[in-house]
Amino acid sequence: MDVSFPSNHCVKIHISFAPEAVNIAFVDDGIGIPVAEQEHVFRPFYRASNAQNQTQGNGIGLALSRRIIELHDGTLSVYSRPGKGCTFRVHLPL
Repeated sequence: MDVSFPSNHCVKIHISFAPEAVNIAFVDDGIGIPVAEQEHVFRPFYRASNAQNQTQGNGIGLALSRRIIELHDGTLSVYSRPGKGCTFRVHLPL
């Protein structure tokens, strides 16, 4: 898969294991998501208001990701502050 970010941005991935689950956090230093819109980004074709002119995409990736994770009895959540990046957390039972 080809994913491009501006050269001054990064994504960190943290993985931890519990006795009955794996937790994965994807942490970026991008533009962030307004608090009022955070839960909406998981709706198909929804794009945060601050991302519409700054990033590419159709707004389908997070909706598909959440659905796939839920089909495996897991959860996908987001924490973000505008201008400070995002943290997406995946919790999957083993």
